Amino acid sequence: MSDRDREATTPAAPPPWLCPGVLHRLEEVRNRAFACGRDALGAEEEVRAAAVALLPTLPQTRVDEAVVAVLPDPEGREAAHGRSQAPRAAEARLAPAATEEVVQALSHALRFGLDGKPRRSGWDFAAQLAAAQLVRHLTRAGFVVMRRPPQRPHSAP
Repeated sequence: MSDRDREATTPAAPPPWLCPGVLHRLEEVRNRAFACGRDALGAEEEVRAAAVALLPTLPQTRVDEAVVAVLPDPEGREAAHGRSQAPRAAEARLAPAATEEVVQALSHALRFGLDGKPRRSGWDFAAQLAAAQLVRHLTRAGFVVMRRPPQRPHSAP
């Protein structure tokens, strides 16, 4: 890879006026956009919207600088040349979880703590109902819960 290609694929140095917290938040928006299957242009739109929301008084030129610092290639040249396939590879391993699986996972989370011990709330019977209600709300709001495929146990050959 030549120096010219390397410059085109690496993000520009963040402008000195952009605080690290905002830069980190914009990178999270970019990563979330790629994880949701957006292409480079879709990710650019989301990052631009987040930059305007986080820093509403910035002029358009500064917003453009922030977007370039996070996403240097809004035209998607890297994806067209096969250089940016990491988000796609991660997506290929995920599949939408069944509604019943999500209900069972939420019900378990409502009944047990992170340490696996049961919660002493006395509402165990309502956990299944609350979990089902949460899943219905998430589904109506357009959320999709993804799940990795089952993996081999550590002890398997």
